[in-house]
Amino acid sequence: MDGSEFAQAAIRMVRALAKRAGASDIDTFELLWELQADVGAAIAIAVDDLRAKDFSDTDIGMAMGYDKEFARQEVHRRFGSRIQADDRRQNSYTDSDEEKSTA
Repeated sequence: MDGSEFAQAAIRMVRALAKRAGASDIDTFELLWELQADVGAAIAIAVDDLRAKDFSDTDIGMAMGYDKEFARQEVHRRFGSRIQADDRRQNSYTDSDEEKSTA
């Protein structure tokens, strides 16, 4: 399964989870809320990695659905500058996994 197929499957699963949570399943809602935070962190890591591979903020913003005119500004607003990204990137893959295993 390539990245695109995997992402499409994940989207379907998240939508099904939302439907279940909306059907009065508060425990599922709690998990959905946690998932939302994890996805946000994963997106920030992906943006940092794309920047490290020399993708421009305009390219990234356009992939997020923004017009070329506003794409760079939106990426910078959401994820900070490339310098801030370099600082985050140093710890991005190990921090959350280590915290969960020691908790």
